[in-house]
Parts: sequence; structure tokens; C-alpha cells
Amino acid sequence: MTPVSTRCPTCGSDFLGPDDVTDPPDDGDVAVCLTCSDLIIWSKHHGWETPDPELRAELLRTPQVIESLMALREYHEQQEADRQQLHSLITHGYLSGASIPDIVEAILDDGFHRHPTHNGEDKAK
Repeated sequence: MTPVSTRCPTCGSDFLGPDDVTDPPDDGDVAVCLTCSDLIIWSKHHGWETPDPELRAELLRTPQVIESLMALREYHEQQEADRQQLHSLITHGYLSGASIPDIVEAILDDGFHRHPTHNGEDKAK
């Protein structure tokens, strides 16, 4: 049996890696890629595929897909805000001659916190 692709056909991000303990999706399941935000459909014979334009248009009208896209947009916006906040705080600490521990404390005192990944785990390991 030919292995199916667990990568997003648009950006190549892996959806079902070796750390996943879940079974593959059911044939026809729809997902939104967490990296590129494209809609993809699971085929038990080919893996993730891009839907044809008519099906894509139909899916974009469903409340579940709209909610997923909005939640993903919010997640990406928060990641970008975190990135900008970190750059600003680190640059300020560096230019003011602060030590690394002082910069870290300033970042934490400013209220910065990381956001979990899509599966609820912390990104750093």
C-alpha cells in the first residue's frame, strides 16, 4: 500500500506526525491548515488534498469552517503581537545595557506569556 501524504498540499506542513496518537481522519474530513490557513480535505487514498473550487466555495459558507478560520486568524494575530512585543522588550533591554536575566524579568513583569500550540502544548521543549 502506498503511504498517504499527511502534509498540507499548499504549504507542506505536517498534520499527522509521529507524535500524534490519533487515527487518521475519516475520508472526506475537512481541516484548516494551521500554518497557511488553507482548506484541505482528507482522502484515505491520497492524504490531504485541496478541494476543487466548487467544494471550496461551499465549505467557505459553513459555520464550522468560518469559525475555524476566524479562530486561526486570531491565533496568528496573537502570535505576531507576541513576536513584536518580545522584539520591542528585548531591544529596549539590550540598548539600555540590561543583563539577560534583567531583560527576562522585564518581559515577565510586562505581562508577556506564551500561547500554547494548536494541540494545547507549550511550544518550547
